[in-house]
Amino acid sequence: MQSLENSKNIRLEADELIYKNGLNEVLTTYGDVFYTGSYYLDVMAWPDIDIEIVLNSDSIDLDLFFEMGKALAKLPNVASMKFDNSINFRTLDTLPVGYYWKLVIDRGAGNKPWKVDLWAMDPKAVEEHMSLMNKILDDMSDDSRKTIVEIKHALLTKDGRTPVFSGYYIYQAVLYEKLTELDDVVDYLREKGIKV
Repeated sequence: MQSLENSKNIRLEADELIYKNGLNEVLTTYGDVFYTGSYYLDVMAWPDIDIEIVLNSDSIDLDLFFEMGKALAKLPNVASMKFDNSINFRTLDTLPVGYYWKLVIDRGAGNKPWKVDLWAMDPKAVEEHMSLMNKILDDMSDDSRKTIVEIKHALLTKDGRTPVFSGYYIYQAVLYEKLTELDDVVDYLREKGIKV
């Protein structure tokens, strides 16, 4: 139960960051916003929010993306921002095609900072990803949500985060492979190339 309580508290912090500290207000000025990942699925284990946006333009416009970035940089406690161009420079096939901002938001001394992954993507790509998110959400029961959260908490690294790219495969392992034991999920993740 402790893991579920932690997850609930992290999500409440995320809500505050999104809706009280101005993040959502800035984003909705520039396009249609879609919250995804563990925040959307309500299975949070560490301070990380995944967001996709379809910009108010005919294409994934770089000038508009940077204009939005400037507005985001002015939000309270934004400590750093990192840009990636995953349209012209594909470093990993598993990453979306689009422009990316990684925001790091300071939470004060002794607290792990928030990481916000923000992708500007093509409307069709966002629609496909949200369809997958909705399927996972529909297939998740209270019991499987509890199992997912507990496994995520058990897998937190020394940096206080889940293993890179592990979230999707944890959902697959629990929901569709019907794995509930930590060791079995770890074996599944390793089979999928996740460093655990």
